[in-house]
Amino acid sequence: MRYQTATAYACVAYRTMEKDGIEMTEENMEMVIGILYDFYSEQEIEKIYRDNICFDSYQMIMGDKEIKSKIKE
Repeated sequence: MRYQTATAYACVAYRTMEKDGIEMTEENMEMVIGILYDFYSEQEIEKIYRDNICFDSYQMIMGDKEIKSKIKE
């Protein structure tokens, strides 16, 4: 994984945790990054990061098709 991609995963995870009000711990960050990694490809997560798309953990999982349609526009 490239540095830019790893940064994108971490930043999107941080935004999600902040929006949900989840405590900022290493374990929580690891869990959210793992979920993002399961649902979004490297190219998708970089686009989400660049376009500053914010979502909560529910939207991250249940609304992945909606989020993916936003980044394809």
